[in-house]
Amino acid sequence: MPVTLAFDIGLAHTGVAISYENKIAEGLTTIHTQNLDLLQQEIIDLVKSYQPDILVFGIPQKGPLTQHVGLLKNKLEATLSLPIILVNEDLSTRFATRAMIDANKGPRYRRLNNHQVAAASILQFYLDNLIE
Repeated sequence: MPVTLAFDIGLAHTGVAISYENKIAEGLTTIHTQNLDLLQQEIIDLVKSYQPDILVFGIPQKGPLTQHVGLLKNKLEATLSLPIILVNEDLSTRFATRAMIDANKGPRYRRLNNHQVAAASILQFYLDNLIE
């Protein structure tokens, strides 16, 4: 059964989502750290726990996160023997917020889950565009 982990990488919070069998993405957790080395270790720990076949990173088209995501990708590729796919993440947070509002989730829920829901939207976009 293929397992995919996806990440909505931020400067302070990183949302994580998972998919089993490459069908449906679901939010998993949020990593709270501003330290790139700690984020790298958290991702390595998740890889050990869930043993994914592939990692998907959301990356914006421009801005400071573009370089941040690229640096993290390079560091992890030197450590892990997994493919890391970059997917355009522009509007993923806005989409996640809209989806939670449409689902009648309150402000507290949205604040606590926004990053992992954004990661799930990135992952679902990737899954929906897989060529089988």
